[in-house]
Amino acid sequence: MPMIRDIVIRQLIDMDDLSATVDLQQAVWRMHDVEVSSPHTLRAIAHSGGAVIGAVARRHSHDRANEQLVGFCFGFGTLRDGELWLWSHMAGVHPDYQGQGIGLQLKLAQREWALSQGYRWMAWTFDPMQAGNANFNFNRLGVTARGYSVDHYGVMQDGINAGLASDRLEAQWELEAPPP
Repeated sequence: MPMIRDIVIRQLIDMDDLSATVDLQQAVWRMHDVEVSSPHTLRAIAHSGGAVIGAVARRHSHDRANEQLVGFCFGFGTLRDGELWLWSHMAGVHPDYQGQGIGLQLKLAQREWALSQGYRWMAWTFDPMQAGNANFNFNRLGVTARGYSVDHYGVMQDGINAGLASDRLEAQWELEAPPP
């Protein structure tokens, strides 16, 4: 596990930060280029009222040259049941930095951002067969299941999901309720 000075959670807005998400997505999910959420798409999300939030590891100083993006999440608004929800499409932490609470810091920062924007609910899908993800979502965040979608994304080619059905459980998170 790399030794880091500290982790800073912040919004990612400029193109350099957003471009760093490409390598991160490839490291987390072992995605092919065509499957990656592009920096231009993330810029559009950040510019149009969504949020792209990053976990940045700082080594030895506060100089940006000593920063490394080690986790990120992004979400955008959607209308569900007549109410505005935040849809969190992607969240991940570099494999070298997993197990250090960074994913929880990211989701809690996303929650705080959403509450500051007036959202009361957040939702996303996850693979219920990934026990770590299920444990994190239910036991660390306190989400409830909203629905189950068979073959939600169709055929996926990334290093985690290739050759597997893309069934997903939809999580819903009541943001005003404190996490467990």
